[in-house]
Amino acid sequence: MIRVRRSGFTLIELLVVIAIIAVLIALLLPAVQAAREAARRSQCVNNLKQLGLALHNYESTNSVLCMGGANLGWCSGTPVNPTQGIMNLNGLTTLLPYVEQAALYSATNFSLPMSDVVWNSGARPLIGSPLANSTVVSTKLSVFLCPTDNGTNTVYASNPYCPDITQPSAVIGYKTSYDFTAYPALSVDFWRTESTQNRMMFGENSSTTLAMISDGTSNTIAMMEKTFNVYNGDGTGWAFRGWVQTGVYPPYGINNWTYPSTPTSTLVGRLGSWAWPGSLHSGGCNALFADGSVRFIKQSTSTPVLTAISFISDGNVISSDSY
Repeated sequence: MIRVRRSGFTLIELLVVIAIIAVLIALLLPAVQAAREAARRSQCVNNLKQLGLALHNYESTNSVLCMGGANLGWCSGTPVNPTQGIMNLNGLTTLLPYVEQAALYSATNFSLPMSDVVWNSGARPLIGSPLANSTVVSTKLSVFLCPTDNGTNTVYASNPYCPDITQPSAVIGYKTSYDFTAYPALSVDFWRTESTQNRMMFGENSSTTLAMISDGTSNTIAMMEKTFNVYNGDGTGWAFRGWVQTGVYPPYGINNWTYPSTPTSTLVGRLGSWAWPGSLHSGGCNALFADGSVRFIKQSTSTPVLTAISFISDGNVISSDSY
């Protein structure tokens, strides 16, 4: 009888093959993750470029840049126009027609507030209910979302941190990964009453023109990234501004995860406080400059440099080599 010997893998050979495959996968996985993050970061840059184009189209149409926010209900002091009702509007809403969201813009009732945050309410009256705009603020728009940030991206239209609010609002909106640069002032109409050299591009009821940016549009930050998750405060809704949601203040530093008075608050990916810039991109965050360019600002950038590129007319012009 002729015996036919069957060829095949031995157990040891099979285990060796499996081990080789496992090693190859382990070597390939970081490269795949890096490629995915590169794609996400590229999309983030593209979002900011779209917003930069929207800002310039808005300026071309109106001869002035959009405001950072309108008639906030939680700032203290006396407003320039006390008869204006509380709007709690985020200026991003006014850019909707320029980011292919004309229908959503038309659905927005700009005569009624976007959120019901009220504190020091003697400054302005709250006229009407934000429920009229609840469909608008609860619409998720990818142009306002960095794909790298996987944190919680919804926020109550009124924030329970506000002393006069005992319950969160029934209105829930989507956050934005990108916000206007603005001084973190707690006083009403701070931008309007501040001198030109101490102004940033945006603020409550701001009305900046490109001619006012004497430091140069290529040297001045217009918008910057911030994370969805914040330890002290909360992220900002793209359509409304709630408690301490003034914008982004670059001089606070980039990617600071610790709130100073609470060292145990440190959690990478969660900014320590409101108005702090940062992102989940390794090493820094993206910034939109007034000329429409987008640049990556390293988290090691010094405070003096961040300050110089934040104000529109302080006379400090910094080379891009510094950040």
